[in-house]
Amino acid sequence: MNPHDMVPPDPLLLNAFMATAQSLLQHVHTDTFYNHLTDTVNRLVPVDSLVVLGLAQGEKPTVIHDALHPREKSSFYEIYMAGAYLLSPLYQHWQDLPNGFFRIDDMGLDELEDSDFSRAYYKDCGLCDEANFVVHTSPQHAVALCFGRQQLPMPFSPLELHYLHLIEPIFRAALQRQHEYMIASHSTQPDATQTASKTAPAQANLPAHNVLMARLHEFGSTLLTDREQEVLAQILKGKASKLAAKALRISPETERSHRKKIYTKFGVTSQTELFSLVLNHVVYLDGGTAEAD
Repeated sequence: MNPHDMVPPDPLLLNAFMATAQSLLQHVHTDTFYNHLTDTVNRLVPVDSLVVLGLAQGEKPTVIHDALHPREKSSFYEIYMAGAYLLSPLYQHWQDLPNGFFRIDDMGLDELEDSDFSRAYYKDCGLCDEANFVVHTSPQHAVALCFGRQQLPMPFSPLELHYLHLIEPIFRAALQRQHEYMIASHSTQPDATQTASKTAPAQANLPAHNVLMARLHEFGSTLLTDREQEVLAQILKGKASKLAAKALRISPETERSHRKKIYTKFGVTSQTELFSLVLNHVVYLDGGTAEAD
């Protein structure tokens, strides 16, 4: 069911919803804004994993705020921020997305292979469901509010998704205004040192973005032919055979043949298994440490 087609909730619930939204707007331009944002999300749709990220073209995401479950915090910083973000559907496609609310499975990006790649990514991260708000603050920058359920085993219900669609304009306006406040406070585009949450662990020991990109590009370089490496790059973007073939200007049959050879050389039978190999190489190569940004 499309959340936009649902019957609105009863007046009492709607009043409570509006009161929650108004409370959030009252805390814009304050240092406690992101704490109230977390509370607002949880009043609408209980979650146990919430992160606000600053996204910039060609750079590692910046953690502006996190409200992660204690059991999830270390894995987020040690896996996602240590390199897994490079394979995140959000990180790969945020520049193509409009402002607003979306879920990875219905991003509307035709090149995604029936969401198999995104499902593999989120399964590996332990999420049973996810949702996101993205606000573009410039052609090269955006703020993303990302939340999901890990300890809570139930996916979002149609009514919960309806609430998220309803509040999308308010969240978008609040995030935009808070970003402008942060810009004014620091007189520049916020960077990792200016915007990182006080609750976020220090990221000085995390690998640099260029180091992680090099690891990703070198994966399979001693095992695959040049063409197979090109096909692998399309696979890691989540592209189906037909669209990968179009991007490489080869036939779908040729692309599928290369894909089969790649799977055979790595000893895997699925995209999920291949994803895990790539993730392990990028994050854990040489113990997962490198120069910091």
